[in-house]
Amino acid sequence: MGEVTITVNGRPYRMACEDGQEGHLNTLGNDLASRVDDLASQVGQVGDAQLLVMAALITADDAATPGSSDGKSDQALIVERDALAKELSALKAENAALAETAASTTQLDALAAERDAIAQELSALQTANEKATADQASAASAENDAADAINTLTAERDRVTQELAAIRAEQEQLLAERASHASAEASAAEAIDDLTGRVARLADVLKPN
Repeated sequence: MGEVTITVNGRPYRMACEDGQEGHLNTLGNDLASRVDDLASQVGQVGDAQLLVMAALITADDAATPGSSDGKSDQALIVERDALAKELSALKAENAALAETAASTTQLDALAAERDAIAQELSALQTANEKATADQASAASAENDAADAINTLTAERDRVTQELAAIRAEQEQLLAERASHASAEASAAEAIDDLTGRVARLADVLKPN
């Protein structure tokens, strides 16, 4: 069993054949490669499968058309080839539109992902804002409690201050009364001493000689 490598559109293909048929298979392969190269130059690189199908159609048409065994196309083949070229151009345009649609879909997916990320960020900000509001309310309540406690302590201080003032006034009054009593006692002591002296003097006068 023989084997031949045929290169079509830059790609090698290994083909098996009967012994002695290698040269014929090479000739056929070269003819096919030439047809594919001609098509690629006309319609562009639209894919190996598309080019091979077109080359096969042209080859089949050559085999079915009298006088075209030399591989050269006639006017009908040229018209068909032009029609195929237009169809391929339309396919290329459709593929480009599909590619653009796919790119738009990818862009939309990216925008949707960005939208979701923004929504998550906004949700996190809202949660943080609610927590801050709750903390602020708690702080305000604590501040009010502290203010009430300060007011209570201030009132208690004022009451204690008034009581201390009353106690001081009472102490001053007691001190004044004590001083008055001390003065009276001193006056009484002086009067007693005076009376005692007078009594002594009278006793001396009345004492018999």
